[in-house]
Amino acid sequence: MGLLRRRVIVADDDQVIRHIFKHLLTSWGYEPVAVSTGSEALVAFRESPPALMILDWEMPGMSGVEVCKKVRAELNDYHPYIVLVSSHSEMNYVATALHLGADDFISKPVNPGVLKARIAVGIRAFDLQDKLLIAQRQLEYQAAHDPLTRLENRRSAVQRLKTEALRVQNSGERLILGICDIDHFKPINDVYGHPVGDRILIEFAHRLESCFRPYDIIGRWGGEEFIVAMSTNEKDYWQVYDRFRKSVASTPFLQSDLGLEVNVSIGLSVYEPKLFGEAPNINQLIVRADKALYDAKNSGRNKVLESTSVSGVS
Repeated sequence: MGLLRRRVIVADDDQVIRHIFKHLLTSWGYEPVAVSTGSEALVAFRESPPALMILDWEMPGMSGVEVCKKVRAELNDYHPYIVLVSSHSEMNYVATALHLGADDFISKPVNPGVLKARIAVGIRAFDLQDKLLIAQRQLEYQAAHDPLTRLENRRSAVQRLKTEALRVQNSGERLILGICDIDHFKPINDVYGHPVGDRILIEFAHRLESCFRPYDIIGRWGGEEFIVAMSTNEKDYWQVYDRFRKSVASTPFLQSDLGLEVNVSIGLSVYEPKLFGEAPNINQLIVRADKALYDAKNSGRNKVLESTSVSGVS
């Protein structure tokens, strides 16, 4: 967490209490940001979200309870630990505070030892939350990416393709789907072994990413097949794929040790929204690109072939 886990926002309209809290927090190794109103606390939160917030319940203008509600309403997966402080100790105040999104409640006058212990609990909770979020994001990444090449996997690429197909209906751009297959990949595995084959797949993925745009859809289709989908108004889109094919053929792979010559065959299919108003049938786009790839491989390989019909809905 670094500096983030040490930052604590303290909001209290009493200057003496702010000074005491700030002094205590600093002596305990935290980085307090002391403000006098709820509005200032909200601004401080938005500028640099802290690990923990200590909010006085009753402040002029925006109360600590209102700050708590707004902070919780604005957040998605980031939740600072919020402690509400009040001179009231009745159980209904505690219940209200927790119901409105606070994590803890402390009555005034605040005992320094109790405050320190409560803050330590908050920091532990914040750290645990952060670890869970990291684990969740790692799982989401793994579910959408190929573990070897780090490109999107087939499922993720198809989902993005569907989204892009809907987008180009409004933009009027062409949607081009390319399926790339590394020529004679099995003999490479047979002769040099699968570790070398894996290295070629990884380098091939890097070359795809360097040749096409960052926002193009690039994924591993399966085995030695990859998908590249792009949207464009340019009529020479075919040349982009052919330029990639030529760069693969002209520059050996694994130059530092083996220097293997590699070629690629590419099959293209195109959706033209100006000709077809409805959303494209993604399965048909895939079938047409796959058929073009089959024709490319059976007519000599190391070439780009495009489906003879412009893909529509049928």
